[in-house]
This record gives sequence, structure tokens and C-alpha cells, in this order.
Amino acid sequence: MTIYQEKAAQAAALLRELDLDCWLTFVRETGQHPDPGVELILGTSLTWTSALLLGRGGERIAIVGRYDVENVQLAGVFPQVLGYDEDIRAPLVAALERLAPRSIGLNYSLHDHTADGLSVGMHELLRATLADTPFAERLTSAEGVLGRLRARKTPSELARVAAAVATTEAIVAWLTPQIRVGASEAELAALVHGEFTRLGLPAAWDWDYCPTLNSGPESPLGHVRPSPRSRCSRATWCISTLACARRSTARTCSACGTCDAPASKLPPRSFSGPWQPWWRRSMRAPQPCAPACAAGR
Repeated sequence: MTIYQEKAAQAAALLRELDLDCWLTFVRETGQHPDPGVELILGTSLTWTSALLLGRGGERIAIVGRYDVENVQLAGVFPQVLGYDEDIRAPLVAALERLAPRSIGLNYSLHDHTADGLSVGMHELLRATLADTPFAERLTSAEGVLGRLRARKTPSELARVAAAVATTEAIVAWLTPQIRVGASEAELAALVHGEFTRLGLPAAWDWDYCPTLNSGPESPLGHVRPSPRSRCSRATWCISTLACARRSTARTCSACGTCDAPASKLPPRSFSGPWQPWWRRSMRAPQPCAPACAAGR
């Protein structure tokens, strides 16, 4: 069983748990506009307007354009793959009539971006498609399904997370002895990128700032690429955060550092904000550390 088949099976149980009769992922051109539902349960792109239906009883129906049928069948997730040529309305309404759902969850959310794949335009198109049917008034958010589906890892996902943790810690352990006085963040990042390339690993987020490196209290924090100007000094704790999950639905993060500064070289108290307590604790810990965490994004 593939990860996508595991996740689709898991979704039916979640629909029952949340008392939602049907989950509908309504998409088009996912290569340009990815949707979290497609990424979780299908794993291939869709071009024409498409509807992926999962029912609380385990039903799985995919309605896709003629030229997407073969790819969806090869994915092995949907026992029923219905193709169309002109308009998705007839097969979609017929499928909903068979399922007879009282509630239909869609991929939108005000608060969770990983459950917010449905665009305003596609939402309006769906409402127009379902006009003059009872289903137009049964639409609701499926954010609860998507959130739990991403958070609750299947056996295959857990195996990938474990492999990603081990790989990340190996890279961190390899990098740690190379953190030296005078080394810039950019130089250290280049070393990590070299390991990514050697191991055939993708970056877990944008390549330019994965890994995220901070050297000293003057280094910009946040989503910023490693700087060639920020360099390690004897009074600097160097933090490296990187991820190298093997295309799983989890991202794995590790932190490591080294410091040979005496306690008198702690950063000035003017370095304030939410990071200060963490920073000062880190400066007192000269040994490398590599706590690993897996986040569901």
C-alpha cells in the first residue's frame, strides 16, 4: 500500500470521527496551483477541472478530464475514475446523488494554510456547477479532516520521518566540527548544500535559506538566507537549522551549535525579544546539540 492509499483509507475514518459525510477536493491546473488535498491523497497533478470525492463509508470517486484518467488510475487510490470531455457537472452531480451526503467538506480555512487550497474562483465555479441541486447548500469546510490527516502519521510516513531525522542528524554531526571562528553563514550553508546534492536530497523549503543559519545576535532572524557577512567568533553561538525529509509529508528540523566562549562573553542585554532567554541558555552550553522534531507541513 502506498502512502497515498494509506492516507485515503485514513480519511474515511476521519470523516466518521468528524461527522462529515463527504470530502470534496475541487481543483484544476494543480501544477500551477497546488492543493493540499491532492498532495495528501493522490500524488499526481490534475489539469482539467477535477473532483476527488471521499465518503465516510470508504467510497472513493475521482472525476477528471479525459487526459487525466490514466494518471489517476495508475495512482491506485480511486477505484472509480470517471472521465469527461465537456462539462464536469453531470458526472459530479450523479456521483453526489449516489453518495447522498448531508455535508460536503471543501478545502478552505481561515486559519490553516495547509487546509486552504480552494481558490475563490474555484469555489464560485463549484457553486455554479451545483446550482439547482440540494448540494450547493451542504458545502462546509474540511479543515478538520485535512488538519488531522496531515498530523496523524501512517506507518509509511513514520518510517520516512525516522529516516529524515537520522539523515538530518548525520548532516548536523558532520557539519558541527566545521563551525570555526571566521566561517560565514554562507560558507556553512554551502557545505550543507553540498551534502544535500551528494545524497540526492531536496531542500525542505526554499533552497536559498535551507539551511537557516544564525551566527551571533546581529544575524537577522527569520526566513532569511545565510549571510556572507555574518561570521562566527569566539563569542558567538552558531545555530544551524536544516531539513532534509525524503519527500514525505513531514519536515524534519535539527539544531546544532558550538561555542568556546567563556560566560563573560555572553551577548549584551540589549539583545532582547523572545529569543534572548534561549540565546543566553545556548551560550552556556558549549557542547553540540541535535534535538530533532517533525512538523506536519
